[in-house]
Amino acid sequence: MTVPSTLRGLAARLADHAPLSIDLYRFALHPRWEVANWRDYFSTRRGIAWLRELPSPPHDAPRALLVLRREDLFDVKCRLMLGAALKLQGVEPVVLANHRRVPRIRRHARAFGVEELRFRDRYGPGPEEREAIASRTAELMARRDGFAAVRDWTHDGHPLGERVLSTLIRELVTGEPDLADPAVRARMERILAQALDRYREAEEVLDDVRPSWILSDETGYAMNGPMVDVALARGLDVFETTPFVREGTLLFKRMNRTVGREPAASVSRISFEALAARPWTPAQDAELDAELEERYAGRSRMQRMYQWDTEPADRAGICRELGLDPARPIAVVFSHVLWDASFFYGEDLFLHYGAWLEATLGAAAANPRASWLVKTHPANAFRLAHGDVRGPVAEVEVVRRSLDHLPDHVRLLLPETRISSLSLFRHADVGITVRSTAGLEMACFGKPVVTAGTGHYSGLGFTCDSATREAYLGRLARVETLGPASPDATERARRYALALFKLRPWTARSFELRLDFPERGWHPLDRNVVPRARSLEEAERYGDLHRWAEWAVRSRRADYVEGLEP
Repeated sequence: MTVPSTLRGLAARLADHAPLSIDLYRFALHPRWEVANWRDYFSTRRGIAWLRELPSPPHDAPRALLVLRREDLFDVKCRLMLGAALKLQGVEPVVLANHRRVPRIRRHARAFGVEELRFRDRYGPGPEEREAIASRTAELMARRDGFAAVRDWTHDGHPLGERVLSTLIRELVTGEPDLADPAVRARMERILAQALDRYREAEEVLDDVRPSWILSDETGYAMNGPMVDVALARGLDVFETTPFVREGTLLFKRMNRTVGREPAASVSRISFEALAARPWTPAQDAELDAELEERYAGRSRMQRMYQWDTEPADRAGICRELGLDPARPIAVVFSHVLWDASFFYGEDLFLHYGAWLEATLGAAAANPRASWLVKTHPANAFRLAHGDVRGPVAEVEVVRRSLDHLPDHVRLLLPETRISSLSLFRHADVGITVRSTAGLEMACFGKPVVTAGTGHYSGLGFTCDSATREAYLGRLARVETLGPASPDATERARRYALALFKLRPWTARSFELRLDFPERGWHPLDRNVVPRARSLEEAERYGDLHRWAEWAVRSRRADYVEGLEP
């Protein structure tokens, strides 16, 4: 079904003036999508009628601010689902959305029984504030600072430079932006002004809403990062939420002045040591082995994002497939997506992931006593297929620029490689990364893992961490001498992995979290939240909403962990 361009143009002009005409505009752009979206809305509304019957919290009830980054229905409905859980604990959820001219967010909020909404465009800067932001932006841009200096920019003690650079890298889809390029500088200037405005806005929103808790995601970028920075400075609890690779689950992380700031996909030191004090049994060993097998079997929709069409291989098969000398140890460099989630957590030995990869490639080329596999991140294949990125993979560009040609002892594994990551964990000898989860998984097989920065699992006794670039590169220069990890180190890695993969995920039962990723293209309802519980009694029997909200409101723990007291 096609829609005439004249109708699309009329709908766009109407949308600028009347909020309800946004629906017409959406329908004009994607009629089939909008028919499906409306059907889903009415189905969702019927399924959660019981939520609208719940009594409202008293006027003096504590509040939780549900921060929306975008209008994606999965994100909106996830946040509202958690808001409903908090409402069951007597907390008033307040939604913060981007634009008041987006009626479907208001519709969905009311369907979930959430009446309090705020919109960012109502907190716009006044003339004096706009002038101050413009002046500060011009002052910083006039310095013509390099990457390291920009990263150190602060605003009222907040990490302004990290917010700006992370967003710039994400928008440019490169790990190494050229800050001297006029086009890049123009984009950076826009992001800088946006970040400064977000800090101003965060102060106003928090003064207005006065929440006790904040729920957010993507907390390192210029969109939501300033809100989180200001909330933490005020002593509030911030919950970061993210979907996990097991279907139907979410990960949560509490951040505040006491527990600090860590990624959602991590196990806090306190949680890890509490779990490490418990006996480790053969049954847990077997449970982790089964989990790792399942993660790379490609049977679930989420796992197919990372392992579309791979096959297991033994060491001889890997050497034969890649033309490696079987007598040499195999070192695998597990690359990060160079432009994703930069600078969020931990300290890096290098300026950014691109600089780390370039230095690591140089060390690999200089050490022919090992066979080196440079494994580009498998998520790149998914992102390319779904139009998130276009053109060459950023890691491949770094390889091409760093090395005139690949030496015989270095091989590049593209995202679409048929060799399973699980086979590399089992049969390679050493892993190298900054903080990739692949490093944790390889450590579970008794292999030494060399890190180039701090991260959620570094410093726990099962990684080879370095305090300086020189120490890190020195390890790579003698990588062939690194022997197997000790049994104690391997057990600690396996304990951490079991906690992260099995105990940390919160499993939704009152709602079904659907994440369907086809091999090509996408649809707005590929990711969806569908009601299961049709009454308060059913939700109480499932117990998932109660367990999460009790942890969020009553606990001080950084992690939601099954089996630990709130």
